[in-house]
This record gives sequence, structure tokens and C-alpha cells, in this order.
Amino acid sequence: MLIVHPIAVPALAATFVAQLCSRGRYGVVPSTSLEVALTERFVAARVAWPAGSFAADAYVSWLADKVIDHDGPIEEVLDRLHAEDLYLAAACSRGDPVAVAALHDAHFGDLDAVLRRFGADAAAADDVKQQVLELLFIGGDRGPRIVRYSGRGDLRSWLRSITVRTAHRALARLRRDRGVSDTGSVAMHEDVDGDDDPALAHLKRAYAAPLSAALREACARLSRRQRLLLRRHFVDGRSLDELGRRYRVHRSTAARRLRAARDALADETRRRLTQAIGVDDADLADIVRLVQNQLDLDLSRVLC
Repeated sequence: MLIVHPIAVPALAATFVAQLCSRGRYGVVPSTSLEVALTERFVAARVAWPAGSFAADAYVSWLADKVIDHDGPIEEVLDRLHAEDLYLAAACSRGDPVAVAALHDAHFGDLDAVLRRFGADAAAADDVKQQVLELLFIGGDRGPRIVRYSGRGDLRSWLRSITVRTAHRALARLRRDRGVSDTGSVAMHEDVDGDDDPALAHLKRAYAAPLSAALREACARLSRRQRLLLRRHFVDGRSLDELGRRYRVHRSTAARRLRAARDALADETRRRLTQAIGVDDADLADIVRLVQNQLDLDLSRVLC
């Protein structure tokens, strides 16, 4: 008589597969290799975020929710996800105050550099970051935004994207309310030069629409590589050192390429703007200043 001994099902792999099945993903079975893969990711996550207190079974259930829409072998899908960042996001989604503090300490300092590109002063930056915190951990009808972090990209870049969009909304609100006293509005430095220089302020009001159109058209003329480089710097807030590592060049080379892309964009934007509005030579210097003044801010919006 053949005696079949029960096989011990790995604990984490069983939890993971059960969650996949509950979400309609079948054909995956617990295995030793899957157990090892999940255990390695959990251990790495705890090493990366030692202050966290997210349980292993809850963590692998969270991972299962993130891989559900991916095709291919599960372990290959896991390799593509930022599992350590997902651990921190999962802990934050449960309202763990230690995890929330860890995320804030690890990533919110980087957001200051992003906001400075919008001309935000310290008070404005704090206001935008507070809005980001509320989006992440309170949210609206769709719940806290942190739950929607998929792990496809790293958490730092994802937070930067949210910050850029939040800053754009704050800036749009400021523009709508321009001239209206509202102490609750986010104060950006985009109008400082205009306030100090009436001529430049007039140009901003008069040529806002054609300038935006000229910038979009000029951006479309750039090479894909130039657009990607500008986006990584002005939208994602990547430093020259980060760009150098990404492109495997010295930071000075990255700076030179970035400057060349920005100069090409500025020159083409000025050319198109002057053609669109038909300025005289006497006004050309003011147009050049207008483009230089607004380029970085509007570029972030165009490339989002």
C-alpha cells in the first residue's frame, strides 16, 4: 500500500497564493522557491526599515495585491517590484506612526529640491508637503493615496510625481486667485520678479497663453533623449549626481547635456514666441527675460 505523507506547505507562500486566489489569480501553487523569494524580500524590507512593525503574513498579502495585474512567472514579477518600498508603504497604509515618520524622514527632504524648482519659499514648500501628507494618509473619496503605490517604480520618484502635481494645482489656484486676498493660498515666488518689475509683470499677463503654446511646440521639437533628461531633472528632481549615475557619465557631462537641452528649448521657445506675437527688437530683451523667468516652472508642467 502506497503511503502518501502530507507535505508541509510553506507559510508565507501559502498566504501569498491564497491572496492571489481570492483576487482571481489561479494556477500558482506554494513552493519552496516562492517561500524563499518572499522570505528574502521580507527580511530585506525589515533591514531597510528596521523601525517598521508590519507582520510578514500581512506584507506578503500586500505584495500579492500588487502582482495581481502582472503577467509572467510570479518570481519574475516579484523581481520587478520595489519590494522594500512596498513594505514601507504597506506599514504606512495601516497607520503605523513609526512607518509614517520613517517615510517622512527618508523622502520629504528630497521634495524641497523639487519645490524650489517651482520657486516655492519655505512656507509654501511646507504648505505643499502638508497637502501631500494629507493625500497620502487621509485622502478623499478614493482613500489614502499611499494604498495606490504599485511598486513598479521606486517610492521616491512616485512621491516626487505626486508633489509636482500638487504644486501645479496650488499654483493654478494661486493664478486663479491672483489679486484676491487669501491668506490660505500657497505663496509661490513665480511673481516676485513681476512684482518688482512692472514691465515684466505686464508681459506675463499679456503673453501667458502664447508663451505656453510656444513652449509646448518647442518641447515637441527636442529629441526624445533631451526631453527625458529635462523631465528627470525638472519634474522628478534628479540631481546632477543622480543623472550622472543614470547615464554613466561624470556629473559635469550630465550638467553640460542638461544645459544644452535647456538652452535649445529656450532658444526655440523664444523664436516661436517672437514669431507668434511679432515683437519689435526693442522688446526682445524683455521677451528673453520673460522666457528665462518662466521656463523652469512651465517646463515642469509641460513635461508632467
